[in-house]
Amino acid sequence: ERQRLALARARVLSPALLLLDEPTTNMDEEARQQSFFLIRRLVSEGTGVVIASHDRQIIGQLGDRHVNLADGRLVAVEKSTRSAPARGADVPVHSAAKAP
Repeated sequence: ERQRLALARARVLSPALLLLDEPTTNMDEEARQQSFFLIRRLVSEGTGVVIASHDRQIIGQLGDRHVNLADGRLVAVEKSTRSAPARGADVPVHSAAKAP
């Protein structure tokens, strides 16, 4: 509930950039989908969103670009196959497991 409240609060404040660290951790599926909606709304209103997450679902549903890290180092920057947002940008960051 606090996480969704923070997203709603951010919408009122209209920040230029919003940094989210694991924004859907410990949420049930309904709460996750509501959070995805709020994040998409922020992006459509022009807020840039950067998401740090290990959750591939949030990365796949929200990101237009993905930055992959392994051992604290940049290993890849990829464009999503989904359509880019109308305004603003969101860049989920996925911290990958250590490469063999």
